[in-house]
Amino acid sequence: MRDTMKTVGWMQPAIIVVMTMLLGSCSKPVTIYSIDKSPSQSIKHSQYRHKTIKIAYPKSIKDMMSRDIVIKYAPNRQSIYSQSFWAENINRLTMSYITEVLESSGIFKTTINYSSYIKSDYLLEIYIHQMHHRIHKSGSTAVVSIKFNLLDNYSYRLIKTKRFEYHMPTKSSDLQGYIQANQKAFDRLQKDLIGWIVK
Repeated sequence: MRDTMKTVGWMQPAIIVVMTMLLGSCSKPVTIYSIDKSPSQSIKHSQYRHKTIKIAYPKSIKDMMSRDIVIKYAPNRQSIYSQSFWAENINRLTMSYITEVLESSGIFKTTINYSSYIKSDYLLEIYIHQMHHRIHKSGSTAVVSIKFNLLDNYSYRLIKTKRFEYHMPTKSSDLQGYIQANQKAFDRLQKDLIGWIVK
């Protein structure tokens, strides 16, 4: 499957198309996508409101360390969309998204970047298992599977762990259908992650 988009512009609010890069007179336009945090109210009562948390750099398998938007047809068959990419590699894209979600939620006093030397009260580990467009006979789905470990950053004691997995049906089997369904999956993740931490 190939992305045949000819023009670049702002799509729906949940999809950010950043820019078109022309490398020559015959070059095709490159479309860049990101993932948006959905609007939400901050948590007023949290047991962690006076505590800090550091977001660890996510770990994932090799094929998710790039900016490629991956398509999977079967366990041993996959491809990528040409001329369309994530704004950052999937690890960094997910870390930025989770950081923004926790910053705006008000659960913690503040979130700390993984590269900071500041010692935090808690550490959130992120393991990205899947993030791709799954094509099957009856249609297609956006697949997202991410595991989180919440640890006490002083004793390194595991407080809780949870794997969130979503298979969101797409309205169409093309790239745009996938991007919209993937955003819906991350909207669900945002709500579920906040609920899991404060529970």
